[in-house]
Amino acid sequence: MYIARCLRELISLYFPKILVGIKSSDELPLLKFFEEKPDNEIPERALFLELLVSTFLNKRQRTPDSSVAQVLEYINNIIKISRNNKLVILSIIRHSLMRICSVSIFCEETNICKRITNEIINTFINLSVSPSSQSNEEIKNEVMSSLNTFCEEHLAFSSKLVFEFFDHVITISPDFVTCFLPKLVAHIEKVEWKRGIGSDYTLRKGLEKIQKKLGKI
Repeated sequence: MYIARCLRELISLYFPKILVGIKSSDELPLLKFFEEKPDNEIPERALFLELLVSTFLNKRQRTPDSSVAQVLEYINNIIKISRNNKLVILSIIRHSLMRICSVSIFCEETNICKRITNEIINTFINLSVSPSSQSNEEIKNEVMSSLNTFCEEHLAFSSKLVFEFFDHVITISPDFVTCFLPKLVAHIEKVEWKRGIGSDYTLRKGLEKIQKKLGKI
């Protein structure tokens, strides 16, 4: 715990300054963590991503500060150079996508963080639905797992934002949302059960709009 707290403080203080100092022609910092190896062979990668997420992407903000944008841009650049490295992509999804989606729904449309998060989400959705292969199926499953956690955290109290998020995902891939739809329905039913009601009007109207866009009703 003590070491993790020290690392978090170091990253909080110095990582944004490192990012500000690099030029477009420079190699990205800590690129060694993102070699094509599984997490158990590079345990520093998971720790580093989780520290970035917990330090910079854990707040609900309409206007995130510049350090959030810098970290998101760093992650986006890592994704761009690693998009053919399945193990790296899976690791980034596993350890950061859920929080990237959270930043996206709370961030106002005109903020730069909205553009970067949308770009990251678009990339991951497109990778997960590109011509079928085992690696793409693994990516799809990891994205779905992250969105499962995302719904668990936000659907009950930020349902409007969650449905707007899936509206955006439909524009990227209706097929992906169709695959996720049973999980979304299950989350809605779980919220209704916890509230002790048969049907929640707001949740059901949000679901109906999604289903209409998908041509399911």
